Amino acid sequence: MKLISFFILFLPSLCFTQLSLSSEFISVCYWNQEQSIWDNCSVKSEYNSLFVVNKNETMFTHTTSEVKSTYYVKEPDYDNADADKGIYAYDVVSDVGNEYYFIFDLGIKEVKIVSTRGEPHEWYMNRIFIKSIF
Repeated sequence: MKLISFFILFLPSLCFTQLSLSSEFISVCYWNQEQSIWDNCSVKSEYNSLFVVNKNETMFTHTTSEVKSTYYVKEPDYDNADADKGIYAYDVVSDVGNEYYFIFDLGIKEVKIVSTRGEPHEWYMNRIFIKSIF
């Protein structure tokens, strides 16, 4: 009986295949080069989207009402201490060749997408607020 209970309780966790996150709000911040901080953030606006990260963390998709983008992980950028806090960071390249730095912070339910393309005054960070993790 204990063996059956074990399989009922723990087998679903062994079959984990992906991580999915839905969002509800977004805010955009810009790099303040003089103070070296993200600044001038927009007011939160409604933003419904879905992130799906594959099991091997080699790629993920981001679907909005207008577009579906795929991001390929060039390199994970987190350690076990970060993972223990629910923080996962990645250097990625999009399906159209743009490079970004993604930070999934499950503890505070936020995804940060950082673009440092162009001059520093053009850098921006999308702060996407997570509605649900499943």
